[in-house]
Amino acid sequence: MLDYRIRAEWTSHVIFFLIASPLAVLGIMSVFKEPEVDFLLVVLFAVLFPQLWLYCFEIVLHEDRLSYRTLFSGRREILFADITRAKIEVGIGQGLKARTQPFYRLELSDRGRFARDPLIINMKPFSRSDLARVAQAIVRNAPSAKIDKPVVSLSQGSIKPLTRQAAKQIWKAAMLILVVFLVLGLIRAFITAAH
Repeated sequence: MLDYRIRAEWTSHVIFFLIASPLAVLGIMSVFKEPEVDFLLVVLFAVLFPQLWLYCFEIVLHEDRLSYRTLFSGRREILFADITRAKIEVGIGQGLKARTQPFYRLELSDRGRFARDPLIINMKPFSRSDLARVAQAIVRNAPSAKIDKPVVSLSQGSIKPLTRQAAKQIWKAAMLILVVFLVLGLIRAFITAAH
């Protein structure tokens, strides 16, 4: 089997470009009005850096292992035979470190380097079909691993468990925001009533 390389989906590049395009338009307009090189450099950085960041995302499926590369963490590899657990997590975790993790993530644990601190793959930049291929490789090549239902479903092409988990996380966040605003409203009402 030849190595299979997976890169960020083209729609991710388009989305980030569309998000940055208003800033790019402002940068171009400012160059014509008053040539400010500093502002133009900031605009170029804001437009090009997300593209570079996305370009660096890569998953490579080898015969015996999976490697994952990002711009900030470099390339990390995990042997399929050593995987002890594969699970998909959705949402923001507890604690400072967990809050910096991707919203949709595949967590792979093994007996060695990733025993305590799993290899975390940001799923968002990749296409569903490519993620299904990754899940299939894990299910097929790591038979002794504890694999959760969302990974098995993804290997079969279904993302329903992921969308359910995401909906629960969004609902929790919405309820938390509602409670915070209600409490702030009550505090404000008590303060205004006291004056």
